[in-house]
Order: sequence, then C-alpha cells, then structure tokens
Amino acid sequence: MPSGRKQKIKLVLIYTSFIK
Repeated sequence: MPSGRKQKIKLVLIYTSFIK
C-alpha cells in the first residue's frame, strides 16, 4: 500500500510548512 505512505509524506510536508 504505497498510497498510504505517500499520503503520510504529504501530511508531514504540510506539517513542516505549518511549523515553518
């Protein structure tokens, strides 16, 4: 299920953008 992993990466990216 690579889709789930890709979604998690996107979530992390959004999180980092929010923190920055």
